[in-house]
Amino acid sequence: MTTGKSRLVFTVAFGLALVAGAAAGVLATRFVAAPTSPTPPAAVGGALTLEDLELTPDQRDKVKRIWEGVKAQSDQSYRQAQNIQRERDAKVFDLLTDAQKAQYKQIYERYLDENTRLLAARDAAVKKAIEETKSLLSSPQREKYDAVLKSRLGREAAEPGSPSGLRQDVPVAPVSRPSAQE
Repeated sequence: MTTGKSRLVFTVAFGLALVAGAAAGVLATRFVAAPTSPTPPAAVGGALTLEDLELTPDQRDKVKRIWEGVKAQSDQSYRQAQNIQRERDAKVFDLLTDAQKAQYKQIYERYLDENTRLLAARDAAVKKAIEETKSLLSSPQREKYDAVLKSRLGREAAEPGSPSGLRQDVPVAPVSRPSAQE
């Protein structure tokens, strides 16, 4: 094929590809319109609740049973994962020389101290936010808010002197604090 014919074939192929792309674009905008979904109901903080679903009492009971089972399984899996992690870390620790173990202990102590400080600051911020929120609410609203806190935090976290209840999402230290004899 000569250079002139090659150019002509290339130009025609390019033109056809351009036309095909434009046609596909037009068809796509006509037949594949952007999906539309209903506006979600307004909810506190933008998070939907079971009330937003307007479930029947029977549906509510069934949904509650479903998720209670998942929570139990999730908690068990979390505990098992922690045990596996502890076993792994103990085996790795045993591979270290005495000098490395001493160095690891120092690093780990610093980590524990910093992590404890961060958790305390987070718990204090959550507790303060809970108390400030409660001060804005009427008595019936406070009762509902306490119920929400109990369902979300898993315990009476809003009571004076109690922790925020958020420690459950912080992984347990991989290895117990090394003893002074090791």
